[in-house]
Amino acid sequence: MSKFLNWSDDYETGIKPIDEDHQKLFKAVNDLHDSYEINDANSHFADLFEMLSKYVDEHFAREEEALRGMGYPRLESHLVSHQDLATTVHEYAKLYRSDPSAVSRKEILKFLGNWLTEHILKSDMDYVPYIKPD
Repeated sequence: MSKFLNWSDDYETGIKPIDEDHQKLFKAVNDLHDSYEINDANSHFADLFEMLSKYVDEHFAREEEALRGMGYPRLESHLVSHQDLATTVHEYAKLYRSDPSAVSRKEILKFLGNWLTEHILKSDMDYVPYIKPD
């Protein structure tokens, strides 16, 4: 089975804990995709999705703390984008848990894949120049 999302150096921010989080998010989305590919039970897909949505919150908290620490000037707009994304992920997870037929797995995966790659390559790369060397 081929990977849905492939990690590459293009996604590296240079902040080790953030890069590790991003890699874990890639793995979580790939696990969801694998579940979709083998037509796993709805409950298993929902469990994986719930774990992903919790991890999104943990990651955003870590990233926001790092951005505050580096004095990132566009912190507020970055926080808003995190909040919007987290809300959408949680709404999808809740909807899928309550009624799997209400939203397709394919739609969820498309949203997650686009969000993860776009957010890292655009929004997250904007803060890279503000990283202070150790």
